[in-house]
Amino acid sequence: MTSPSWQRRRCEFNHDWLKNLYLPALDKFLNILDDRVEDDGFEHTFTAEMLPMWEARRDEVHQLPQDFESDMSPRVLLEQDPLVRLDEDTRQWLAEAVHELWLVRQPVRRWIDGASAAAAAVESAYDLIREQLDATDEPVSAVALRGYIDHFIRFRRACSDLARAMECFPGEVGVM
Repeated sequence: MTSPSWQRRRCEFNHDWLKNLYLPALDKFLNILDDRVEDDGFEHTFTAEMLPMWEARRDEVHQLPQDFESDMSPRVLLEQDPLVRLDEDTRQWLAEAVHELWLVRQPVRRWIDGASAAAAAVESAYDLIREQLDATDEPVSAVALRGYIDHFIRFRRACSDLARAMECFPGEVGVM
């Protein structure tokens, strides 16, 4: 059984946005910085529109791992038929027992900590790029940004690590 809300949010963030939109755009921009591709329109679009998209996703990337334990715990199954028909006292103690058993059997906290650390690494790499962009008086262009290619490579690597960390979470409620 999957938790439609959490699983949908993770899929929209990790698969639809990060892996299929943001990382490919970042790869193309790195190719421009490395002088392997020339695309003046994309060069401007990336720095003006694509790169700042990270800022709009910041809260989401930090909230997803934090919501995993509550949204994907097997205790949510006690709120569905036929288990919802159990008396309230039984449901309460059983929910906590099932949750604790899940935490013992699965590396839930490791998944959460891994994704949170990966998100923090992306934040750090993004902030470094943003500081460089904000500090320059030159018009933003591939030529002007070539000196910062290592920052963009670090950011790209951190984004990729985040995508892998988000993949570690199981897609079903309470996988035991």
